[in-house]
Amino acid sequence: MTDSPPPSYDHFGENHLVSRLNRRFSNLLQRTFRLPADWHDNPGECFRTLLSRVNNLALFLLFLGGIISGIVLMIAGIQEDSSALFFFGIAVIPAVFVVQFILSLFCSANLDLTFGRPIELVSRLVPEALVVLGFLQFLYVIIIGGFLAFQSFSASLQSGFGAVLAFVSLLILGWVQPWMARNFETVLNIKITKAESQGPADYLFSIILFLGRYQLALVPFYFVLATLVGAAVAVYSGILLVLGKESLGESLVMGALSASSFSSLSGSLTGFLFLILIPIAAHFLYLIVMSLADIGAALFRLVRSSERIAQLSDEAMKAPRDDES
Repeated sequence: MTDSPPPSYDHFGENHLVSRLNRRFSNLLQRTFRLPADWHDNPGECFRTLLSRVNNLALFLLFLGGIISGIVLMIAGIQEDSSALFFFGIAVIPAVFVVQFILSLFCSANLDLTFGRPIELVSRLVPEALVVLGFLQFLYVIIIGGFLAFQSFSASLQSGFGAVLAFVSLLILGWVQPWMARNFETVLNIKITKAESQGPADYLFSIILFLGRYQLALVPFYFVLATLVGAAVAVYSGILLVLGKESLGESLVMGALSASSFSSLSGSLTGFLFLILIPIAAHFLYLIVMSLADIGAALFRLVRSSERIAQLSDEAMKAPRDDES
């Protein structure tokens, strides 16, 4: 008589109906957030190229917005016969060039950190939870965001265009976040290891490192949205000023109001400036996260080693000596 095989465990649920529904939902997420067909050979390198292009686009928009802002200020200085305003507009252009150069260095360094040494996880629990939450956020943006965007046309044309552009931007972000969580192993250089190789503390700090790298990979998309806002405000303000329909102060206010739907990304002028400088802030924040995670994991390893040494010493003390035998 042969032994019956042990019962299999289905992590989708033992109930057949629930298990089937869960599997279909999982397959839906896999099909929705799958890799592009031409990425299968080297997805990590393809994703790095994509992030590099997004950074370059953000830097170009930043420089373009700075040039337009400088020209607007010079025109305003001529119209208002203000030497200070005119020369300030001239100074804006080289200043923006220096800022974008510094940001380009940090963007390059962030790419190196994003695709650095592999991070080991013992479970796909956190990434899969991010996929589900991101998918729900994506649906929310489609339904609620789309309705609010097209409804804003009833208020004014400029509000409608601003809301639609914000809707498209948030839609892209809403898709990128779960897509990246779904393909975290290939695009973020994350490895799944056996549970026995990590303790609870190691697992906790590996999750912290994963979340830090996950957010660092999203920084180029936040950066490009922030520069898009600045460039849009600069272009709109310049058009109003050149047409002579508004003064400098009124044109800047109207330009900011035209991007009021975008301002939800920053919340205030301080938040907007933070988004412009987010590559710098994200760089140092990720370094702090990496350092704290490494220090925390090392401390827990030291504690385990001390406990092991104490246990071996206790066993050695209790062992019978040769001269007593």
